[in-house]
Amino acid sequence: FFNMQEDTGVVISGSSVLQFFTGCQWESDLDLYVLLTGCRSAGMFILSCNYRFVPRSDQDSDFTVAMDDVFISSVAIGAPSDYDAHGIVTVFNFKRGNKTIQLVACRSSIVEVILGFHSTCVMNLATRDYAISLFPFASLVSQVSLVNTAAEIDASKALTKYTERGWSMLAVPGCAEFLTVGSELGQNVRFPGD
Repeated sequence: FFNMQEDTGVVISGSSVLQFFTGCQWESDLDLYVLLTGCRSAGMFILSCNYRFVPRSDQDSDFTVAMDDVFISSVAIGAPSDYDAHGIVTVFNFKRGNKTIQLVACRSSIVEVILGFHSTCVMNLATRDYAISLFPFASLVSQVSLVNTAAEIDASKALTKYTERGWSMLAVPGCAEFLTVGSELGQNVRFPGD
C-alpha cells in the first residue's frame, strides 16, 4: 500500500486520519484522494487487493472503462462536475465485505479539496511519510470544530455525525479564541509546523 501511495500520490483523509490521531474507532469508509493522473493506478491496486468496483448509476460497471470515460469527458479538462466546487472530478467506490474504499479523483490540488471539507476536525491527511492535522489543538485536544461556511454542500448529516462522536461544532470561534495570537481558529496567518 505504501509503495502505491508513494507512486500515485494518494493521500488518506477524512475520518480514518482523525481515528489515527485520536485512537478512537468507529465505522467509516477509507477515503483516498488522488490527482486524476494517478487515479487509474490507484484503482487497479485496490482491485488487486480483492476489492470490487461498485459503480454509481452514471459510471460503467468496469473500472477501467469508467476511468476512460472520465478522461474523455469534458469534466477532466475543467467543465463542471457534481463535485466541482471542491476540485473533485469524480469518486470511485470499492467494496470488500463490509469495508468500503472511496477513491476521490481530484482535478488539481488535493489540499484544496481537504480545505473544502465541512469542518476543521476532518481537515487531516496522511501521506506515505507524514500524518498532518491542520487544526491539531482544536480537533484533538479541545474537540472543537469550526464549520466551513464556504463549503457549498449540505453538511448537516456530517456535522451531526461528528457532534455525536464528541466534537463541538462552532459556526464562529469565540471572541477570545479569535483574537488570541497563535490560536488555530483566530485571525492568524498559518504555516506548516506552527
